[in-house]
Amino acid sequence: MKYIFLFIAALLFAISTYAQNYFGDYDIPTYTTQKSNATMTFKNQSKYHMTVKILKLKGGLYYTVDLPPRSSETVDFYSSATYKMKIRAMVNGRASYHKGGNFSVTSTSERWSQGEITFKLVVTKTGGGSGLGPTISKKEFDSNN
Repeated sequence: MKYIFLFIAALLFAISTYAQNYFGDYDIPTYTTQKSNATMTFKNQSKYHMTVKILKLKGGLYYTVDLPPRSSETVDFYSSATYKMKIRAMVNGRASYHKGGNFSVTSTSERWSQGEITFKLVVTKTGGGSGLGPTISKKEFDSNN
């Protein structure tokens, strides 16, 4: 019985080593059971600096995105939820604060969101114009709710 056990153990070790060498020679994709995550890419298409606060609709700051002019950043979301945005745009050295609206993401092992939100700030010669949503106060922007 002892010899049978040693023979089986040696056989399993040899098969394992062979499989590692066999598959190591090929570019075979590796699949894992890791949960997929949702992503959202935030793009700033203006020549102004923007800060986007992403807040959970039901409680608290999730992430702050710093967007220099003509830049983008991708944010990962690990659970399904609805979020809201608050935006600060720096225009000619002055801050402009805005309510950016809501968005939802799905993040499960079977389905996940991949989206893009683009910001484009336009300032007219008279100083008006935006495109970023309703204006809010600095105090409201600073709060994380």
